[in-house]
Amino acid sequence: MKIKHILQCIVIIIILTCSLNILFPINNLSVRDPDNIGSKLGYIDRATLIVEPRGGYTEQSLYLWYSDHNQFPGNDKIEVIHRFELPQGSVVNDLWLWIGDSVMQAIMLDTWTARAIYDSIVDVKLDPAFLSKNGNQYELRIYPLESGSFRRIKMNYITPTKWRGRRATTLLPYKFLNSNNTTSKPLEILFRTHENIWGEPVLLEEPDLTFTPLIDTLNYHFKYCALGDISPYEQLTLEFTTNFKDGYFFNGSQIKNEPSYFQLGLLPVDFFNLQTDTSSQKCAVGLDLSGNYNRNLDLLIPKIEDALISHLKKNDKFKIIVTGNGQLQHITSDWTSPSFNNIHTAFNEFQLSDFAEELNNNRIPHILYCDGSAAGCWRWASMDIATWEKWDNIMQARHRFKHVDIIAAYQHGYDNLISQQEAELVIASLDSVFKRGGRFLTFYDYNRVGREKLASYYIPGLTTNKKISGTLYRNLDGNIGEYFPESVFHPQINILEYHNDPDVKIELMDEDGKPAVISKKIYEGLLVVSGLWAFGDDPALRELLGVPLLGLNQVSSHFQLTELLEEVKTISSTGTFSKSLIFSNSDSLILQTDAENWVDQYLSSFQATTPVFNSINLLDGTTITPAYQTINNVDYYGSGYLLKHLADETRGVHSETHINDWDFISALTSVRLIFENGYVS
Repeated sequence: MKIKHILQCIVIIIILTCSLNILFPINNLSVRDPDNIGSKLGYIDRATLIVEPRGGYTEQSLYLWYSDHNQFPGNDKIEVIHRFELPQGSVVNDLWLWIGDSVMQAIMLDTWTARAIYDSIVDVKLDPAFLSKNGNQYELRIYPLESGSFRRIKMNYITPTKWRGRRATTLLPYKFLNSNNTTSKPLEILFRTHENIWGEPVLLEEPDLTFTPLIDTLNYHFKYCALGDISPYEQLTLEFTTNFKDGYFFNGSQIKNEPSYFQLGLLPVDFFNLQTDTSSQKCAVGLDLSGNYNRNLDLLIPKIEDALISHLKKNDKFKIIVTGNGQLQHITSDWTSPSFNNIHTAFNEFQLSDFAEELNNNRIPHILYCDGSAAGCWRWASMDIATWEKWDNIMQARHRFKHVDIIAAYQHGYDNLISQQEAELVIASLDSVFKRGGRFLTFYDYNRVGREKLASYYIPGLTTNKKISGTLYRNLDGNIGEYFPESVFHPQINILEYHNDPDVKIELMDEDGKPAVISKKIYEGLLVVSGLWAFGDDPALRELLGVPLLGLNQVSSHFQLTELLEEVKTISSTGTFSKSLIFSNSDSLILQTDAENWVDQYLSSFQATTPVFNSINLLDGTTITPAYQTINNVDYYGSGYLLKHLADETRGVHSETHINDWDFISALTSVRLIFENGYVS
């Protein structure tokens, strides 16, 4: 009896400790009836954010009211599912759930215990919340919500601040809040201070917005503002000041029964006796646009210009090389002075060139869904990374095979069986698709054993006799394994079996290496067979798995980053230069050992003095999350780690745009401290 009473009152917060990788960044809010298939849009009716500066980080508290806007009339057992990101480096440290008039605090448990408890509570319709974390991706589930009502939570976390002299900025949880599906997304912000050293808060996206003083009933002091709608912004950034007396800031705090913690911040120019570097330096600027994504020149060029202006001093010289679509071009004929006009003119002439027009004309793939179930499994709202069409069955769709890049089919194996004669016609059409490099995605489960005629034709002995739920892991030795998350939990998995076919590759597998997704190269194309039953997936999970299954985050056919770097080395052999600034959207995943070996060999082959390399990975994950790897808890998209190691080995700086905003990148590339020589540049 006591156990049941406790379960009625607990909130479960769980931090995944089994892996520190990031799932594909997803911000999606949905609601569903656990007893039925399908999800609907979820809403946050009210959001209040309290921000309190604490030196090197800010403490942020979100008060939220979740609702379904009465989409399930009369149903009192709706589940809220919110998948979200917080600003990079944030750490959740508390969660509270309102249960009636009471508020209950979370407890922390290991992954498997917490999920088992949550699932059992949902089954008996009790009252938990469940928060899990994998890298920087969170999953919050709240149950039950009475349709037409709301559930209220408080979530507390800390977020690093970014210091620029005496000004500090902290990112607010824009992506989290923007996943709200209301037409307008209001937000109340309260800036709380214990000490009078933080100055006036400024919202950089609305610098004219005034924060008004506010004192609550507990005599806490705040500065308050309200936004009617956050939707028009790209992010939310709060700026404030601190007091660097004599060039330093020092603070200490102690948690009850825990060790003391101290913070020390320095303003190097004030704290050390440093001189400004006014020497003239040459900088080779490389712009690699050989990847598929994040190469919209209208968006990129202004940001690159700002970063370049910040990076170069008035006495410096620069030249620019660009790669992409299999081409390499110098867009400045000689070393040029870095005035704003010279930089802008060089990039403007480039943007007007035929080369730039080719780069902007990036073709997106076209998907053919052969039936409604295929679209239900592998399509999601706002699929703007591909075009698509849908037919009623695979026989009706067959005449369209020659016009598409990707074919997805579901019903032919069970719901709408095809005859052997029809299967032979489809196979002949599929062969032509495979010969030109197309992809066929299909599903296999126990209902299809002995009935399915397409995947079974290409993979003899294909079958399944085991259904599980659990965590799956990607296989980097597969054909497409690198495009999946490093790990992902799925509630309904069919473990696939097949004869010992060396051409079949495992893509997603359980902890024992047993396959849940497999593939096979056929001619120049690819057959992908999924054992993941997707109809119970919330929209975010459907997108998370659908992108790699369909191949929408595959790499470009061109890989020119190393070609660009070799050209930089060639320039150094004709005349020395001291630094190089590299921008790249290369989406080819170069694993750690391979990247380090290539960089070491590359640097050892310089005949002249090796320049300092600074680099910026242009892949920001806004359009699609490319293949990635996690090293020391940092996620590197595409070829990002190669750039990082190159910068490290030459005492430069590397930035990932999915972690750092462009203002910070521009500031970072403009500062390089060299204490041993007694100057700052």
